[in-house]
Amino acid sequence: MSRIALVLTLWLAAAALAACGSGGSATTTYRSSLSASNGEELEHDADRSAEGVDGLSVCPLLPTRTVEKVVGVSGLRAERNDSLDLSICRYARGAVNVRILLDGAADATRRYYNQLSEAQQKFNPIPDLRPHDVRHVGDDSTYGGTGAFWTRGRAQLVAFSADRIARVTVHVPAQSDARRKAEAARLAKLIFARAPAERDGS
Repeated sequence: MSRIALVLTLWLAAAALAACGSGGSATTTYRSSLSASNGEELEHDADRSAEGVDGLSVCPLLPTRTVEKVVGVSGLRAERNDSLDLSICRYARGAVNVRILLDGAADATRRYYNQLSEAQQKFNPIPDLRPHDVRHVGDDSTYGGTGAFWTRGRAQLVAFSADRIARVTVHVPAQSDARRKAEAARLAKLIFARAPAERDGS
């Protein structure tokens, strides 16, 4: 074999080995093109800032007489418990308990959707704890398709509107579930109407 032929043969062999090595490297350095994010983007989740509830306390927004009229019970006493992002007012007399929580912390859309999804996943097999959609109370255009849900066993309605979550519990022993739900829905609509989240910055 001539010297030129020998050099050519060795060069071709080296090139072949390099190609094989390159193929192995491509396999070991493969990276998935899938997104690394585990979060689901929510269509209506554009605003993640905290609206807060500063100056929007539930007790003065819903005076005792207003709550008494809605639930049909007199003699209730209001107890206030407020913080920066939460305002809670409890109206009680004996076994009667009405509790309204207004949540203005950040990321309300996602947190409401997560609460609804978790309730559906965990409690659908349990009739008393199964969440039931309630329309025309909160923002029904939010992700999940309903702006409020009711839990019979807790006598509680959770509703979302304008970057805030309202959690309303109505326990009046003599009342039916349907009446409690209707009263909780009425109170949620009142608190949303009287404590709008949208501010003009003035």
